[in-house]
Amino acid sequence: MDGQLYFWVILASAISVWYVISLVYPVLRLHDGAARRLAVTSPEACASLALALLFAALAVCAARPTTVGAAARWIVLYFSMWLVFGVYVPSLITRFVSPGRPGPWPRGSEPLPEPTALRFRQANYTAEVAVDGCLTHLIVGRRNFLRLTRRGPVRGAFLCQGEQLDLPKVERAADDSAVASSEAGSVRYDFGAAEMTATATNHTSQPMEFVMAFSDDVHAMMAEDGSLARRPADGVCTTSTWFANHRNVRITGSTRVQRHWHGWGPALIADLAPGETREVHIEVNAASEVDVVRATGWWLVFRRKQGSGPRRNAGIQQAGGQ
Repeated sequence: MDGQLYFWVILASAISVWYVISLVYPVLRLHDGAARRLAVTSPEACASLALALLFAALAVCAARPTTVGAAARWIVLYFSMWLVFGVYVPSLITRFVSPGRPGPWPRGSEPLPEPTALRFRQANYTAEVAVDGCLTHLIVGRRNFLRLTRRGPVRGAFLCQGEQLDLPKVERAADDSAVASSEAGSVRYDFGAAEMTATATNHTSQPMEFVMAFSDDVHAMMAEDGSLARRPADGVCTTSTWFANHRNVRITGSTRVQRHWHGWGPALIADLAPGETREVHIEVNAASEVDVVRATGWWLVFRRKQGSGPRRNAGIQQAGGQ
């Protein structure tokens, strides 16, 4: 076998080994035995194993100076070029060549130039309270869980009474707290290392809502009973966990969930009666490894592809409301 054939054999073997590593490494990172078993038996893991065996077979075929060997070499060439120029080069450009962004802000979620907005950087997340009193950013692992539209009614988490209420008086109550208020209502945000609490108060004689609208990065919701859905059905919801890749937030204190809030996607709502105060508690990365694997799929457990949205529906069990 000449040197040229050796090159194709080595290339196909390297791709096969890469797929084996991509199968084994995430599983080894898991600590829960049940999560490992679930990851190994997932469709994504089976696909990686099948591709590893395929390229091992192509490595054998590529060693033969025949028509079959030539076809195997073309397949290896095409796939290796796609792997380099379609996956890794764009990822490196996004990570190292694109203009730098301050801190952990992901693309499309840069804070607006509002000099009086308050930003809170904690160990596990970053949050920003804008000048209108809305919680516009809740970023965990470079994923903004909250929907923020430059034009339109959605400003992350906010008070609503038919329409979004502006809370123009925004003050830092302490190092890790902020209070946004107006005559109609107020919200106090308390930020801990791995959790935060939003305390909303209705000062009026009419019903009010505290709304948390979720961004497109959020691809699954797990209800209190453990059922998963891509888009939840409208209904009562007091405790829920929301996933963006392998990052997640568990939210308690809401009253209901809405599948399409004003046509903008899913939202959690805490209803406030006249004069009522309600706490909404948010825990960051509170889901177990088993729940993370169930919600995101094995392939996304530790894969971080910056600059692209998460693959929808990976590993999600069908639930009501889809």
